[in-house]
Amino acid sequence: MDAPVHGSLLLPARLADLACTPGAVSPAVRRANLASTICCKGGYTENIRPPEAITRKDEAANAASYAYKGSLKDAEYDHLISLQLGGDPNDYRNLWVEPADPAHKPGSGG
Repeated sequence: MDAPVHGSLLLPARLADLACTPGAVSPAVRRANLASTICCKGGYTENIRPPEAITRKDEAANAASYAYKGSLKDAEYDHLISLQLGGDPNDYRNLWVEPADPAHKPGSGG
């Protein structure tokens, strides 16, 4: 699937546009393997989270889709369905640029 086109989404206050970021569950997480995936001891998400070098380009494209104008340093490229609950780590339907909290100080990170 292709990511949404530039400027095609509206960025609400702090919520993903569910038409474009509906969420996606990982096909690797199934009822039969919960003990070795999301319920494993030792950090499941650390093993499946894509490296920043890969997500940086995707984040910029996603921000453009949402017409996000702020600094990406102050936003969080976030999963709508968390990885801890079985959200897909790489599917664009589960990723969106979450704007910084209104109380966030610009330049201090996401």
